[in-house]
Amino acid sequence: MAKETVSGHEFCPFGYSDREFRSMKPPSNLESRKVHHRELESHIRGYSKRNLSHDCDSMNAFAGILRYYESVAAGGNRPMTHLWGVPLKLLGYPENEWVLFNLIWYHKGIAHRRDTLPSWSWSGWGGSVTFGSSALRIQALTDELAANKTLDK
Repeated sequence: MAKETVSGHEFCPFGYSDREFRSMKPPSNLESRKVHHRELESHIRGYSKRNLSHDCDSMNAFAGILRYYESVAAGGNRPMTHLWGVPLKLLGYPENEWVLFNLIWYHKGIAHRRDTLPSWSWSGWGGSVTFGSSALRIQALTDELAANKTLDK
């Protein structure tokens, strides 16, 4: 006797699965924030290739781009700011938030030091910047520390 109905994992009447449609759905908030972070790093890479007349212009000239990304992040109710040009983003969920920032960058070529800006920031150096593939993350305090409880051994 022929099987007339199919159910469970075998059922896919037109030979399609949801994988073909995943790219069509709008990105989640976390995916969207990752896209903005990658786009901002791309802007930093492009900007760092420029030769500036005055080293002190490094942060002043890039501030407009940083303000744009701050406003985009504010629209998603997730703060994004920067510390001397290094993007700081709040990610995760309210009960487990963490700050993402990228200090893993380097110059493939010769770079010159901008004395008026911190050496740990890409803005403190003149020359083309390349970012590493990972970023540093700081998690929120534990419940015990947040409640000002002492930690006994």
